Amino acid sequence: MLTRGYQLGEASYVAINEYSLIVFASFFAWLMWGQSLGWTALAGIALIITSGSIIALRSSRAAPQDKARAGAS
Repeated sequence: MLTRGYQLGEASYVAINEYSLIVFASFFAWLMWGQSLGWTALAGIALIITSGSIIALRSSRAAPQDKARAGAS
């Protein structure tokens, strides 16, 4: 299913979903089994969340410009 997502969508959007799996898996491992995370894992999760937020914000700002360009063609 992920391969199909890469074929149909833009890679930066699909990668956000792929990397969010790491964040959710870590959360559920802590919730269900009490597995603790080291500071490097927490730093990595913070980087994943930050990069996903930046990509989402950049795409929402670029969307009106893309629509205007498509209408001009």
